[in-house]
Amino acid sequence: MAVSMGEVSMEKEFERNVVERIGVMILSGGEGRRMGGLDKGWCLYENQPMIKQVLNALSQQCESVFGDNSAPIFISANRNLSDYLDLGHPVVVDRRSGFWGPLSGMESVMMRENALMELRVEDIPQVKRWITYPVDSPQVPQDYVAKMADVRGNKIGVWQAGGRSHFASLSLPSIVLPALTKYLDEGKRSIKDFLSLFSEHEILCEKTSGIVGHGQTFLNVNTQNDLLNFYKKS
Repeated sequence: MAVSMGEVSMEKEFERNVVERIGVMILSGGEGRRMGGLDKGWCLYENQPMIKQVLNALSQQCESVFGDNSAPIFISANRNLSDYLDLGHPVVVDRRSGFWGPLSGMESVMMRENALMELRVEDIPQVKRWITYPVDSPQVPQDYVAKMADVRGNKIGVWQAGGRSHFASLSLPSIVLPALTKYLDEGKRSIKDFLSLFSEHEILCEKTSGIVGHGQTFLNVNTQNDLLNFYKKS
């Protein structure tokens, strides 16, 4: 049964000049089973860890879109924590033990209970919308932040490229948190199924206008073979 997010009270629609209402989270807390147990964030792509590729691209886009008061970027991670902290951004560990997947990372960042970097009050804005991005997609679309930040009101943005939706690449209003926690408490973990709880008109698909230097591709690195195939082609 669909849940109408319109039934949940929400403050006025996001205004572009109130940048503290948007937050960005990089999802790098996975178990990496298909990657042989490796932490994907520190796997090399184009001779650089994927977390650095993604973080650099998103940081540049946030600065371009939001100006000097850029949106805060959080990293969801469960291993190699000191290395992630060295990147200079808040790192949040999953509140649920046992690698529950990206939804658990989203929940934990939204709650910010397990942030490993000491945050001042002014560093923890009342984020009304979260833009998520998976660390294993190192070719960040050049207009990703701009398009996801334009998702307004109660809508959920789902990035679409290559003829399919990428369910770890989302624009989420913060009011989904109670529903997300309830869904996880029931032992469920699928992002696609979670999004199906909400009315169809609230799922907004965006199409990439291109990735700098990579045409219309949207690379997703799931296995070591994916990396090997990339290097064979390069």
